[in-house]
This record gives sequence, structure tokens and C-alpha cells, in this order.
Amino acid sequence: MPLVTPAVDPSRPYVRVSINWADVPTVDYARVIRTNTVTGETAPLRPYVAFSGDYILLSCGHAVFWDTEAPLDVPLTYTTEALDGPCIPDPVTCLPCTPLTATGGPVTVPSNGNFYLGDPVRPCRDQTVPLCFTSPADPTCIPGTGIFFASMGEEGEEPNSITVNPTNRRNPISITRERRGIDSVLTLVTRTFDDRDAVKLLAQPGSLLLWRGPQSYGIVDTYMDIGRLNVSRGLQDHKIQPRVISLPFVTEDQPAGPSLGVCGIQVSDLCDVYDTWNEMEAAGVTWEQLLYGVGGGVFAGRTWDDVLAEFVDWNDVDNGTRTWTGVLDGA
Repeated sequence: MPLVTPAVDPSRPYVRVSINWADVPTVDYARVIRTNTVTGETAPLRPYVAFSGDYILLSCGHAVFWDTEAPLDVPLTYTTEALDGPCIPDPVTCLPCTPLTATGGPVTVPSNGNFYLGDPVRPCRDQTVPLCFTSPADPTCIPGTGIFFASMGEEGEEPNSITVNPTNRRNPISITRERRGIDSVLTLVTRTFDDRDAVKLLAQPGSLLLWRGPQSYGIVDTYMDIGRLNVSRGLQDHKIQPRVISLPFVTEDQPAGPSLGVCGIQVSDLCDVYDTWNEMEAAGVTWEQLLYGVGGGVFAGRTWDDVLAEFVDWNDVDNGTRTWTGVLDGA
């Protein structure tokens, strides 16, 4: 049976999803579907390397996905499906058979009271947007830097219908369609020039951005098509760095396509770490660990050498509560 193991990233609002089809050798490609257990909404995860559509090419039956668009503060499950995979006969239903799948979770990505503005395709540019300018208790409120939430403007929903005035009739006739999605203006405050430039870099490609935040604010996760980006100085002394950035947007559906990878797993992240493939191999880093972010320095979990150094034997590893994911993540 296949296995799927989701693990919440400890420092970013992401979920790392590992899949294992090693005991089904006929499967070459597989994908992962996220399910929001509260709303029932589903979405395929974006592959990063060696993909065909939403499906990723397995390496020795294994693959790693990163969910950088996970809804916050709600339980999520993840299901892996194979491309042209085996089918299990099912005498209960009218179907000839049921495709082989596996589900892992639930897991919950905490918002920690913050909003997040990100690029679904370029997650390495994602930004945390806290609600405060300074708070000793909140590690995201770093003195001197930051991108902060100011407001979400009035939400409008444009009609998608037309009104016809027929001849010789007193009242018009409406041809109705479902209203369009929300349009509004997101306003952010940046503390430094670097923070301002980070927002501009995020919006620069012109592709859709994703706004996520705590469920308690009643602002739904939104894929935003940003219009004219406006930067206001506010003060006559332009050397004073805080800026107010207005992002007018209309809501669109989730964009399709692969991801360029999270920070720490892109090829560019490894160029300054390993000069050659032989050097990478000598370091004992596996392909799977590279996709976890071990080589790029963003994954603080254990390597195999760490396990050998920290534990006396398998009984020491299996303490009755530690899982395989816990061993990997440093528990």
C-alpha cells in the first residue's frame, strides 16, 4: 500500500508532503490532493521537479511535495493518487474497481495570528504580514523591519448580468448570471526600503498572488489579480523609510501549473553549497533530503548520520511515541 506523510514546516506556513509508492513498482508518477476537512474543498499540490501535469516522477517509489497554499487554522488531509495506477476490485459499487490511494493527516497549519501574502508559483518570494509594528512576545515583529497589514478595503461584487429594455414593454427583462468574485484594495505598511522592495518583487511578475490569514477575521483566502500598485510616502521627508502600499485586486480562481520550489530546494540555493555532483554525493545527502531543504540550509531535521550519532540502537529510536516523521524532524 502507498503511504503519504504530511508534516507542518516549523518556521513557514507550509506543509511538506512525502509519498511512498515503493511497494507498488508499476507506478511511475503520482500526485497529491489536499482536502479541507471543514469545507470539503480539494486542490492538487504543485509539483516541483520531473512532473507531468500534477503528477511527479517517483524516485525509487518516493517523492516530495510542498503545499505552500494550505488554508490556515483548519485540519487538512492529503491523498496520493497514481497516474495509470492499479485498481482494486470493488463488488460493493457499480464501478469495476477503485483506484489505489492513500491518505495522511489531518494536520493543521497555524496562522499564529498573522496574514501571509505569497506567489503560488514562486513561493520563495512569500512574505509574512503580521498585524503589529512591535511586540516583544511576537518573533515576527522584528524591530526596524517588517511588512504589516493596514486594512482590507470595501469588498465589492460586480454583477455579471445584463438588463434588456424590450420594445413595447414597460419593465425591463434581466438576463442573470452569478455575480463576479470580490474586488477590493489591500493596504500594507512597509517599515524599510527593503520591505517595500520585497512587496514590489512579489508583485513584479504580474501573476496571481495568494492572501491567507486567520479564519477569525472573515477574510477568505483569495487569489488576487493585482491592478496598479501604488506606493505612498506619506511624509515630505522622503528619507523616512515607512511606506504605504495599496494593492487593488480582483478575485480569480486558483492558477494551474507547477511551482518553482520553496527557498532552500532550488538549484540556485545549492550552487554556493556544493561545487560538483561528486561533492554533493560525498556529503551523504540524498535526493529526497535535497527536496526537504537539507542542502539549502532551511531544513533543521536529522540526516542518517545524525541518527547514527544520536541513538544507540533501534530500541533507542523507538521510544513508544516517536514516529518516523518525528525522527526526521528532530523529535
